Parts: sequence; structure tokens; C-alpha cells
Amino acid sequence: MLLITGATGNVGGYVCDLLCLQNQPFLKASSRKRDDPQTRWLDFLKPESFHHALKGITTVFLVRPPALANPGRDMLPFLTACRDQGIQKIVFLSLQGADTIAVTPHAKIEKRIVELGIPFVFLRPSFFMQNLTMQQRADIRGHDEILVPAGRGQTNFIDARDIAESAVKCLTDSALRNRAFTLTGNISYTYDTVAELLTQALGRPIHYRKPGLLPYIIRTRKKGHPLGYAVITGLIFTMARLGKASGNSQDMVHLLGRSPRTLEEFIKEHAPLWNPNM
Repeated sequence: MLLITGATGNVGGYVCDLLCLQNQPFLKASSRKRDDPQTRWLDFLKPESFHHALKGITTVFLVRPPALANPGRDMLPFLTACRDQGIQKIVFLSLQGADTIAVTPHAKIEKRIVELGIPFVFLRPSFFMQNLTMQQRADIRGHDEILVPAGRGQTNFIDARDIAESAVKCLTDSALRNRAFTLTGNISYTYDTVAELLTQALGRPIHYRKPGLLPYIIRTRKKGHPLGYAVITGLIFTMARLGKASGNSQDMVHLLGRSPRTLEEFIKEHAPLWNPNM
């Protein structure tokens, strides 16, 4: 049986949809107790939730909760419970570059999983295209601008649907274990180019602003996001500014046998979401 964490998120939701289409049995993890036989209560900060959440589970799809200040530490009790209850594989949604940038939360979680000896697959995706339709949607729709501290660094984007399809492959193929896959698109872009693509698709000028890290954190906090979220996302965009987010990989092609969706296709498909009248 599969346990899907982050089931309401970008990738987790698509993972659940694909598993349903394939008639694969799975359970969703929820941080809230629910009267639903398809949902298991799981709070990473409450060890009393672990035993029942993992009962009968063989494979876990693990997504890092953004709110945890130190996930390498805060998630260790859950990871230890996975080992103790005989979980056969963890498919962890990590981050492009986690193997070389040890300060990221994702790298710390990867390290814990390896140290515990749990069979794993690490999925290391580049930037989600869905960031444009979710986190940055209000700025694009309401102010015709993108505000992220990525400077002129190039960024590689991948569709969360492609990540989810890769995740389902890794969750259901028993031969895939103790592997890491870097999931990227085929082209890297500066955010200036992203703004140009949006301008072309929307028929109105979209501008890319380049705030520094501190102004970005302050602005993100004013939007109501926790400080930890603001700092971590700011550091991730800073990685792009420093040229750490531009690498292209063929891992997804080898894994799924097809090319990833392109950013141009994604923007055209989702153009109505940035319409101020929507």
C-alpha cells in the first residue's frame, strides 16, 4: 500500500489523480484527523500519529512541509518510524542541486534517509512551472510583474504533472530504488525571457522586477507567509541568481520515455489564469 503525503499540493494532487487512473491502491496522509477511510492522520511533529499512519504501508511518497523550520531535524522521528516499521521505499520530492548544496532542507532530509538505511528514490526537480500560476499569479494578474530575487540567472522549469508522472513510475516500479533523478525541462530561461513569453501570450506587457533577497523576504512576509517560507524560497531564488538552477538533465526522458512539457506550452495553456478579469 502506498501513502501519499502532500496530497493536496502541486505534485501530490497529480500523483493521486494518476494513481486513481491506474487503479493503484493508496492512502492520503493529512495533518488533520478526518473521518475518511482513504485518509490517514499524519503530523510530522506528533510521533503519536506515526504508527497508525504507517500501518500496512510499504511505500511512502514524501513531500517536505514548507512550514517546518528544520526539516532535517523535525522529520527525523518520522523517518526513524519508517525504518522501524519496515517501509520498503521512500520516494522523496527533493530539489535540483540537493546533492551539491548541503544547506538546503532537501539535502538534509536526503542525508537522514540514507543514514537510516531506508531504500529510496530522490526526485530532484527544477523550478515548478506552477509557481507562475500559484505563488506569482497575483503579481502577474494584478500588477503585470514578476518579483523574485533571481537576478539575471537562468532557471530551468518543469511541469508538476511531469514530476508526478515520474513519481508514480518510481512508486510503482519495485526495481527503482536507491536512485536519484534530476527532473528538468530541456531549456533554461532568465526571468526576463519568462516575462517576454507571458507578454506574448497575454497581449499586455509583463515586467520582471529584480528585488534583493531582503526586500523579497519582507514583501513575502507582508503577504502573510511564515518567515521560514520567505527565507527558504528566497534562498532558492538566490540559487538561480547564482547560476545553480540552470542545468538540464535527460533523467525524465530516460524514466518516462518522452520529453517534458515546455514552458511555452504551459503558458499558452494557462493564459486565462493571468487575466485580471478572471
